Amino acid sequence: LLTDYIDTDTINKKRKLIDKHNTLLAKSNITLSKKAETDRSRIVDFSNHSYHRIFSHNSFGLHGRFYGPWWQSLKSHERKYIKINDESVVELDYGSLHVHLAYSKLGIDYGQGNDPYSLDGFDKKYRNVIKLATLTSLNMKNEKYFAQTITKRLQEDGLYIPNVPFNDIKRAILKKHYKIREFFFSGVGLEFMYLDSCVTEYIIKKFTTQKIPVLSIHDSYIVGKSYKKLLIEIMTSAFRYNKLTSVPVIK
Repeated sequence: LLTDYIDTDTINKKRKLIDKHNTLLAKSNITLSKKAETDRSRIVDFSNHSYHRIFSHNSFGLHGRFYGPWWQSLKSHERKYIKINDESVVELDYGSLHVHLAYSKLGIDYGQGNDPYSLDGFDKKYRNVIKLATLTSLNMKNEKYFAQTITKRLQEDGLYIPNVPFNDIKRAILKKHYKIREFFFSGVGLEFMYLDSCVTEYIIKKFTTQKIPVLSIHDSYIVGKSYKKLLIEIMTSAFRYNKLTSVPVIK
């Protein structure tokens, strides 16, 4: 449901940035060199080039992610065929972003050498399951229906493996990440989405100011290949600017 709100200077600044960003994107030539193979369950509206932000629960401090343009509807392997002003693109993202945001919220640097989704005693084939279970645990408000929720998501993503030991994985996740135990099954996910939207806002502002188009897919960013080094620099400084102590690997 949409909710009425009163404009403030902060809200107006955020709206002005999106307007500038959308204006730049409208002036840019953003194309797909290989048409996406769409099916009836997935509609890609190639006429939509503009972003908007969605906040939740009557709060400008929850959610806040950027949504809208057609490239967000593409699958990850299709996005490499995007061209910006006739230039091939590069896409970079933050590894294990929400885990790092959780540690950052407590002022802890998790480091970059220990894969957050690798658990002792579990085969590497379970990594996608562990990743999904970890992120889902940060979004769920309680442990009820944990296994059912993960199973459904795995099936939707085509990652389902039979006989997954969900309870063992859950215990291992809580043991490995005991320092951020308070965030699991607390429904804190929307707070972390707001934090990652602030990171995205910073990146968009830096590129738009330089009149360079950047396409965001929540925690990943697409630019022309000639701007790869600049993207790495800005993605790194975005964490410092937002006072986030645990900086993930950019890949």
